[in-house]
Amino acid sequence: GNAAVLGLLHPLRYLLFTDALLSHLSTRQVEAVTAHEIGHIRKHHIFWLGLCIIATLAVVGVLMREVQPWLRMSEKDLTLITIMLSIGSIVWTIRFVGRRFEWQADAFAARDLAVSSPEADGIIGPSASGTVASALLNVGSMNGMHPDRPTWRHGSISDRVRRVDQLAGLSIDEIPIDRQVRQIKLVYLLMLIASLAASVWRH
Repeated sequence: GNAAVLGLLHPLRYLLFTDALLSHLSTRQVEAVTAHEIGHIRKHHIFWLGLCIIATLAVVGVLMREVQPWLRMSEKDLTLITIMLSIGSIVWTIRFVGRRFEWQADAFAARDLAVSSPEADGIIGPSASGTVASALLNVGSMNGMHPDRPTWRHGSISDRVRRVDQLAGLSIDEIPIDRQVRQIKLVYLLMLIASLAASVWRH
């Protein structure tokens, strides 16, 4: 039971829903899952995750070039260390940034449900946040996932539910994770620019 975005660009992009998901979730919960997936698209998460990975690799490359003169080792060993650092940085970046993108997509879903709800009035009500939370729990249960068991990129269901529950009562225009993701994007963008500038200056 799952849903996913397939394809990078319109018109070759699709939303995939398994039969199990559609048959086990309520209509409102399916709307929440749909809004979550649309959140990934509207927030350009695939593009930004790729950019964050590139920025991370660029920083590793610059750092290794700078420390190379002080490292008394063979070219083979230096290459091996660079590869290991690159893989480790990619894994960490996907985990760190990917989780926050999931939290933002969850918040996007709660906001979307709140906007279409009579109780909205510019606020994320408990009905909207509760629907997203119940959808998360149901999807996890369908797939045999313990709520407290974290996955590598998504974290645990219970943590995501807790974060969604905290959205109740907040303004739809003042969602904390949106501000945090903007800061993360800025940091990685500056990392990329600084790395490119260092490479140009070196040459």
